[in-house]
Amino acid sequence: KEVESALGDGVTAADALRSMGPSFVESSQRALMAYAEAVGRRLALTAGTSFELVAWRTMSSAPRRVSEGMKMVLSQVADVETETRQLLPSTGAAGESAQLVARDVERMVGGSGDGITYAEELVGRAVAVMLGDLIARVRASTFSVCGLQQLQLDVHALRGLSRFSAGDAVPASTMLDRVLAAAERRCLETPTLLEKPILERLSSG
Repeated sequence: KEVESALGDGVTAADALRSMGPSFVESSQRALMAYAEAVGRRLALTAGTSFELVAWRTMSSAPRRVSEGMKMVLSQVADVETETRQLLPSTGAAGESAQLVARDVERMVGGSGDGITYAEELVGRAVAVMLGDLIARVRASTFSVCGLQQLQLDVHALRGLSRFSAGDAVPASTMLDRVLAAAERRCLETPTLLEKPILERLSSG
């Protein structure tokens, strides 16, 4: 609304966007993509640092709670979501003007799914970068059964990130499945996973 009032009576933000043309949208998209990548690297640094501090191979105690590292990741994602909603509309709560702008952006980038239109898409791309890094770390590690179960609990806590869409990127739910599958393959013993009720109880504690 502030943008519209600054533009003058009868001129909407969507009208202004159309007048700026595709070149403005393309440069804005490049900036948003770079921002998503940078945020993803920051999340990956937090997740990766905490991952490397855990003795997954020699862990001998059953998990009792979600690791502090994963709690930090979730807290950072929440902060990123708050910041991003100041830049872009939300898919669920966008006003009429914001929806018009979003639709114009979609048309200008060709509707290919490669652009970032909503806040959830930007956060989703950042999360995809972080999870890609986590998959690589898991594939290079080995796990005891207890270590596997701790990672399973951490992955369960991250399932909420699946609400963020990422355009053409692999869905977060699929990437989290890959994290756990990789850990199972790298388990030094017969992989034994926690049952869902136990996961729910530990993750809510």
